[in-house]
Amino acid sequence: MDTELTFPISAVLPPTARGAALARFLILARQAEHLYKVLPGPASAGDGGDREAKFILAGCFIGSLKELADAFRDMHSQGFLKWVEDAANAPTDLKADVAAAIASTDKRDANSLYSRLLVRVRNSAGFHVSRNDVEGILSTLAEMPVKAATVSGPNQQVQSIPVVEMLVAFLLLNDQADAETFSKAFADAQALYLSLRNVAHDLYFLDVRLATEMVD
Repeated sequence: MDTELTFPISAVLPPTARGAALARFLILARQAEHLYKVLPGPASAGDGGDREAKFILAGCFIGSLKELADAFRDMHSQGFLKWVEDAANAPTDLKADVAAAIASTDKRDANSLYSRLLVRVRNSAGFHVSRNDVEGILSTLAEMPVKAATVSGPNQQVQSIPVVEMLVAFLLLNDQADAETFSKAFADAQALYLSLRNVAHDLYFLDVRLATEMVD
């Protein structure tokens, strides 16, 4: 694919339901991409500031992935991906990524990654933080002593606030999950992201190629 190709926007993303659905999907794929690139390693390593950042970025990434999954399901529910599923000549990797994404984002399946992790974290520790959930955790941690903050430098710049780190960790893990369970689910979330990103990019660049071939 020649990435230097130019084309009128409407040739690839027309002002139609499909054009808007693909554009939305692409926007959210790029949003998740930038969060994915800055995800740190395991949340058990590093100093307090590192741990706080790891937990917070994990919540933001999963929240972004939930929105990306919604955009994918919108594409699928409107039939915009039917040709990928049905066409014998559709790229094999694209068919595999679409099939994996369909299974993982099924909101009707209580065991899907979407139901088990994405919705819960997005609504409690991602872009939205549940006040009721926080109140319950504060009740659990009520008597636990905690340092006010971790600071560094001559200006005593705040690097982390340990109580925030603890609260976000509890929100991510949930009462019914341990750290190992969450780590496995988080790895699954990263794999789902890669499938969704691949689908978004493949659909976009296939349309770019078709548009530029028509121009030629």
